[in-house]
Amino acid sequence: MRETESETGSPSSRGRRSPVLVLAIMLALASGLAALYLLSRSPDGKEQADRSLSQNEIVADVEPSGDGSAQGGSATPVPAVARDREAAEAWAGLPDEDVGALRAFLAEHGESNFAAEAQVRIREFERLAWDDVGAAEGVLASLSAVEAYVSGFPDGEMQEEAHEIGSLQRAALTEAQIRLAEAGFEAGADGHVVPSTRQAIMDFQEKASLNQTGDLDEATLKALRAFVPKTDDKGSAPVDAVIADSLQPEANIDVPTEVSDVQPEVPAPKPFRDCPVCPEMVRLPAGKFLMGDMLAEGDSDEAPIHLVTFERPIAIGIYEVRFEEWDACVAEGACAYSPDDNGWGRRLRPVINVTVRDTEAFLEWLTAKTGYRYRLPSEAEWEYAARAGTFDAYSGHDLASLCSYGNGAGAESDYNWRNDLCSDAHANQTAPVGSFRPNAFGLYDMMGNVWEWVGDCWHGSYSGATSDGSAWNTECEKNEHVLRGGAFSVDAEKLRVSYRYSFTDKRMPFFGFRVVREEL
Repeated sequence: MRETESETGSPSSRGRRSPVLVLAIMLALASGLAALYLLSRSPDGKEQADRSLSQNEIVADVEPSGDGSAQGGSATPVPAVARDREAAEAWAGLPDEDVGALRAFLAEHGESNFAAEAQVRIREFERLAWDDVGAAEGVLASLSAVEAYVSGFPDGEMQEEAHEIGSLQRAALTEAQIRLAEAGFEAGADGHVVPSTRQAIMDFQEKASLNQTGDLDEATLKALRAFVPKTDDKGSAPVDAVIADSLQPEANIDVPTEVSDVQPEVPAPKPFRDCPVCPEMVRLPAGKFLMGDMLAEGDSDEAPIHLVTFERPIAIGIYEVRFEEWDACVAEGACAYSPDDNGWGRRLRPVINVTVRDTEAFLEWLTAKTGYRYRLPSEAEWEYAARAGTFDAYSGHDLASLCSYGNGAGAESDYNWRNDLCSDAHANQTAPVGSFRPNAFGLYDMMGNVWEWVGDCWHGSYSGATSDGSAWNTECEKNEHVLRGGAFSVDAEKLRVSYRYSFTDKRMPFFGFRVVREEL
């Protein structure tokens, strides 16, 4: 019920404050707030804050009486003023250059007058930490700076870039650790720095007559990539990754004498055929390579990165198997099944609509015809051939140059995931084999055109994978075969060299294969 004047007294006289007193209170409060603002800029700020807050407490403790006169009292200080005092004391006591302390301050006093300046200081520390990433020289220094940034600024503006740099540097460290182990130096593994890592690098640098920094600079990485251990008593020697024996530096030296001549280019091998209607082949050098997602850009099934060693050269098809080759098998009565070409044409186009089981008749025909065993490549052989000595995610190094190496979903295609950087005349269908550029091994269409069946069953990671490059067909996780390389219908993500796919053994218009042959 609304109160009346007779019940409450005159509104003009109830709780009346003296104008002078009200003005004094307002001025005192304003003075206190100004003191708080200037506190962080004063060397004796804590003392000034105490004085200012004490004045506010005195004013706040004065309770006007009903007749407008002020009288002392014992009332509790206003809560906001108490919070400001606590914030001022905490701010004055913050250690210098301690981001953690600033974050803790914000968590406790995020509504105080100091919150904005705390945020500014954190952003300044973040900028300095990112500058350290850019200034780092060497793989280990870069990894340390990246880890400091990522852990220190989880909401930082450069988190994505930091993770990308970290992935690249960790891949470089993993490669170096494998090569150091080959050279007899214990440097840890899997891209993790252990106490012996720096010492191992320094020992190698001393042996290679390099500046002993204990970090992996460009000269050290180049020297490691060219390093060839001496032959053992039996005359056998490991071979360097993707470099043929005949291309190695001389076999009986420990390190190259000229750092500038440490990674010779791998010339395209010479093509050959075992019969007029057989697939055209090349021999790839025996060697070693790192298999898996080197740049940490892919899925968990592309890890862990692991070393694969090929003791003997590999003969592999230059092209995906063509319709004209399959049709020759049909014409000779060795292949009963004649795949549909989907109306795109036969002859030089890759054979499609074939299963792993369908390929068996074709492979047996080649084996009987030539005296060599023909088969599907293992997954490791396929990736070794596709990488052709590189650690890049794509053939051609990046998305733009990828367009000249493979037939994926380009700008003219009907797929929503098309790569608009690519434009060609093969929208929504296969291209004749060899329509795009070959890789460094002289192999065409390793990326795109058709998914290629390999000889392995599916596993969800490389844990337990073979190290000799043979097909992995034990402890299969599901009744599916592995396919590699992508197709005309896929986005650029699936055209990465390390990307893996699997499917049940079905005939599909984007599934094909290429062959490997070995000595009987």
